[in-house]
Amino acid sequence: MTAVIVDLAAYRAARAAAAAPSDEVPLDRAIAICLARREILTPWEKRFLASIRHPNRVLSPKQQAVMQQIFDKVWGAAEEDDAS
Repeated sequence: MTAVIVDLAAYRAARAAAAAPSDEVPLDRAIAICLARREILTPWEKRFLASIRHPNRVLSPKQQAVMQQIFDKVWGAAEEDDAS
């Protein structure tokens, strides 16, 4: 079994940098943030993120909604980590 080590300090710094005043995060950055927390993602979510990770990719409304749900899940977990 391989241990997954996440540098939470780097993740928090990246998360803070990604939180622009408009609260919009570029897709490639959002995917990177989510993949940095692989341990909380389901296998399906990991495959979904890999499938949409292409330069200049335009997501369908359904894909955007799924991406937002995954991002919110990761963001919420990070906030819980910060509270601990």
